[in-house]
Amino acid sequence: MSCIPQTPIASRYLDSGWTSFVTPIDTTNAIGIGEPTHAEVLVVPGMATTTQEPGRIVQIQIEETAGSSANLKKADLLQKRRWRIRKKVVGTAARPRLSVKFSTKHIYAQAIDDAAGSTLVFISSLDPALRKEGLKANLAGAKRLGEAFVAKAKSAGVSAVVFDRSGARYHGKVKSFAEAAREGGLVF
Repeated sequence: MSCIPQTPIASRYLDSGWTSFVTPIDTTNAIGIGEPTHAEVLVVPGMATTTQEPGRIVQIQIEETAGSSANLKKADLLQKRRWRIRKKVVGTAARPRLSVKFSTKHIYAQAIDDAAGSTLVFISSLDPALRKEGLKANLAGAKRLGEAFVAKAKSAGVSAVVFDRSGARYHGKVKSFAEAAREGGLVF
């Protein structure tokens, strides 16, 4: 298998942290004349895959934005923090994992039994009863959702949990949610 020389355009994208691999393509015509060759495939995160024939780029669908590599690095670091936490925090039927997630607009919380792979209790700021209150993903909304989560968890028979902060710091909204849940009687 021969390696295709990279064009300046392809090498610029590969220097940005993208990956590539060489794959065979068939250039034989209907009567079998011609030989198989290879093309380099650029794997672009979040975009359509592009192929490169020897010496030229066939298709590139890339929109470069300022700071896009910084956002990718941020997301990678967040995922690594989540995995590092999940190695240590495991929910069981007796003590399910309380996972909390904050988006820019909403808050999501659930009690998960990892042994069975099931969600025991779920609540979010999108629930009809809480939506009427106009909860937002801020300190006051986190506190109110923590209180509502405790009520729903107790009705489902959950009294003790292990806390999964989903890669976020135990500070601000996450801390407010956890303290409200503790005050409501949930044992961490």
